[in-house]
Amino acid sequence: MCDVYTRLEGVTWFIQKMMNKLFSDTEKGGTCTINMVNPTLNEILNENDHIYADLLYQLSQRQKELLIAIVKEGKAESITGGNFVKKHNLNTPSTIQSSISTLINKQIITRRDGKYEAYDKFFSLWIKSRLG
Repeated sequence: MCDVYTRLEGVTWFIQKMMNKLFSDTEKGGTCTINMVNPTLNEILNENDHIYADLLYQLSQRQKELLIAIVKEGKAESITGGNFVKKHNLNTPSTIQSSISTLINKQIITRRDGKYEAYDKFFSLWIKSRLG
């Protein structure tokens, strides 16, 4: 189950949610296998599809673009730097600053050790699977 740990970046709540769902999906007396991970993860993402779609709908186009860029990077740094802006075809540094402020205030993005990342690991995986 190291794959689950890696995908969810070791964040306890998300790992517990995934393991709980895997346990529920395992037949009584059966064994949970690695082959169950992707279908179970997809089930979780599908269950939250409307929530994540609504969340994206509430964001401005610039905020969505920045969020998607950060998710694609996994952990993004220097988000107003020329390389990041050019790579992800983003707008001006001032627009990025405004967008990141909103995303942090809405607790969609977090900043740790100078790097930005999606707070909700399932949301991040949902974005990658739907928009990435």
